[in-house]
Amino acid sequence: MKDRELRLLKSIYTYLSAGFTLSSIAEKVGGDISEYLRRGMPLSTALKYEGLPEFVVQNIKIGEETGRLKDSIKDVIDVFEKIRRFRADIRWAFVFPYLTFVLSVSIVFVILTYVVPQLLELISDLGIQEDSVGLVAIVKVSNMLRGNIFFSVLIFVVVVLSPIFIAFHMGNPLLRYYEIQILLRSLALCLENGIEIVQALLLVSPLINDRKLKSEVINVASAVMRGIELNFAFLPDFRDELKKAYEVGRLSEALRDISQVFEERARSTYELLRKAVEPLFFVITGGIIILIVVLFYIPIFKYISSAM
Repeated sequence: MKDRELRLLKSIYTYLSAGFTLSSIAEKVGGDISEYLRRGMPLSTALKYEGLPEFVVQNIKIGEETGRLKDSIKDVIDVFEKIRRFRADIRWAFVFPYLTFVLSVSIVFVILTYVVPQLLELISDLGIQEDSVGLVAIVKVSNMLRGNIFFSVLIFVVVVLSPIFIAFHMGNPLLRYYEIQILLRSLALCLENGIEIVQALLLVSPLINDRKLKSEVINVASAVMRGIELNFAFLPDFRDELKKAYEVGRLSEALRDISQVFEERARSTYELLRKAVEPLFFVITGGIIILIVVLFYIPIFKYISSAM
C-alpha cells in the first residue's frame, strides 16, 4: 500500500473515532473518494475504485456488513503499519553494514591507487629491490588499477554492488522471516473476519515481495481449489501444527503465535548482522592495510639494518 493510501485510511479512522458519519467524512478527506462517498457508495467500494489492495477492500467490506467498520479499518491499518516497520527494519539492517563495507572497499582502493605508489617511490629512492612475492603482487594490482581508470571504476562498482545482489537475489533469511510475518499476520486477520482460507491466501499474496514465498502461497490456494487437501507447503517447519489448528478451528490463533516465532528469528538475525558483520568488515580492511604496510616496510627495515 502506498503512503498516501495509508494516510487516507488513518484519516477515515480518526474521523469515525471522533463520531463523524461517512457523509461528513466525504467533505473532509477530499479527492475522488469524496465523490464516491457522496454518491452513497459503501466505503469498501469507494476504496476499491480508489485503487486500494483487495485485501483492504474485502476486510473493510466485512466490517461494514458486521457493524465493525471502525475496528476493521483499525485492524487493516495495524497490518500495514507493521509491514512498514518490518521493511524499515530491513533497510536499516542492511544500511549500516553496507555503508561499512563501502567504506572498507573505498579505503582499500585509496591505498592501492594512492598510498602504494608513494611507498613504491620511497623504496625506489632507497634502491631497495621489490623481491617479495606479496609486494610484487600488490604493486601489479596497484599499477593495473592506476593504468586503467575505467577498469578501476568498474571493479569498484562491481565489488560495492555485490552485497546487494547477494542479499536481494540469492536469498536472505532476514528478508524471508519478515515476509513470513507479514503473510501470517495478514492471513490471521482475514480468517478472523470470516474470509475462507482459499480467498484469504489469494488476498494476502499480493502483499508479499518474496517471489518464492508468494508463488508457494498461490500454489497452495490453487491446489485447494482443485480439491487437494490444504497442506501449508509455504511453511514446512510448522505444517503439522497448522493442519491440526485448522482442523480444530484455531488457525488464526496458531498463525499469530507462529508469527511471533518468526519475529524472534528476525530479531536474532538482525542482531547477528549488527554485531558480527560490521566488525568483520573492519577486521578485513585492517588486515589488508596491515599486510600492505608490512610488505612495504619490511624491506625498508632490512635496508636500514644493513646500512647500520
